[in-house]
Amino acid sequence: MNGSIKGTRNANGGNMPMEPSLLRVLEIEESGIHKKERLKFKYNGQWFWLPSAWEAEIKEHVFGKTDVVCIFRWGASGFVCSIHPTSNYPPCSAATSKQYPIYVGNIYASGDIPVSFDGHEIETGGFVQRKGEQPSCFLALRGFCERFWIPRSLSQKLFALAKTKCSESIDPINYKLSFLATCRLVKPDNDKIGVPGLRNSEHRMWIREKDSNNILLQQLETSRSMVKREGRHGSVDTETKSKRQRI
Repeated sequence: MNGSIKGTRNANGGNMPMEPSLLRVLEIEESGIHKKERLKFKYNGQWFWLPSAWEAEIKEHVFGKTDVVCIFRWGASGFVCSIHPTSNYPPCSAATSKQYPIYVGNIYASGDIPVSFDGHEIETGGFVQRKGEQPSCFLALRGFCERFWIPRSLSQKLFALAKTKCSESIDPINYKLSFLATCRLVKPDNDKIGVPGLRNSEHRMWIREKDSNNILLQQLETSRSMVKREGRHGSVDTETKSKRQRI
């Protein structure tokens, strides 16, 4: 980028990094005819306005603080970042921290989760109650600035599991899924599968323990879906075949 460009620019997909980068040098400046105070940051030698939707959170958790680092990038859904304490970065494990990492930005779709048969390490997760629907679960994965929604059927199973782990005085919606810090989210391919009782197909994935192949939660798949997948790939993994008679 040409460092001689003057003034503060709007951040967008054309001038922001796609890969995680350190958010450096935050300052407050008055903007517009009403002299509204706005946050700006420096990237590649140029000043950019922080997207207004996330200013309040960044100001609360990052601005003026020397004990945290902020990792950001610009993805398909815009600005996203994760905030970590400097004393425990990298990485910051959700198993040892009640607050960090903090994530700012839109939550990405399950289809945006990169394929990994070995699995992505889970930092933490949570639930969002949508009007007229069952709670939806999102997960934060190590090495990513963004959070991701997980498929509906897997979300339902995780919510049921969370209810067994929290006391009656705690609403599961507010329960932080820190116990998943010992787990990985596996997305073996970009296949979508049919799930019993659901109209729409889902991306295939499961949650397993980090240091073993023991599966904690997995989607059920219809026999018709398995047959189609077997036709596409020539075979279906042993784990899936073993469930065929139970669905």
